[in-house]
Amino acid sequence: ETFDAALLDKYDVIVFDRLPREYTPTEAAVLQTWVEKGGGFMSMTGYTGAPAPDFYTNTLLAPFGLSYQPGLYTEPVTIFANPPVTAGLTSVTFAGGYLVADSGSSGGTSTVIGSISAGPVAYAHERAKGRAVVWGDEWIEFDSEWSSMPPIPQFWQNSVEWTAPDRTLPVCP
Repeated sequence: ETFDAALLDKYDVIVFDRLPREYTPTEAAVLQTWVEKGGGFMSMTGYTGAPAPDFYTNTLLAPFGLSYQPGLYTEPVTIFANPPVTAGLTSVTFAGGYLVADSGSSGGTSTVIGSISAGPVAYAHERAKGRAVVWGDEWIEFDSEWSSMPPIPQFWQNSVEWTAPDRTLPVCP
């Protein structure tokens, strides 16, 4: 589908992972406007074996001052900040993921919410009426990880509730 306002306006929260193509600065500006009006998104990426797809999201993240950085890391995330997104978390899988960098030029507020020994791997971002969670790995979406690491469902619940605070969204355990 065309990544435009008509598409985004159908949703309260969008999850980005395994994006199929490169996105344009125009599409990134549309996402920025949607977030400023109250939209929320979660972004994740991870090792796919091909360098380009892992970084397709960076164009969409640019207006928020965040980006995935080259270099794969595998280490459980055990360093958490304490905003609502990380409540109740002790350890979350991070296998073949990327550090997340903050350029400091977002026009919003980006807060590190998860780190490994090499640096930040997760941010919570607030901008106008909207919010985003940016996570440097995609393993948090796999059922195998949900069943072996109870904090992962808690992470998802916290993230969805935080990115859409003014909406009532069903969250399935």
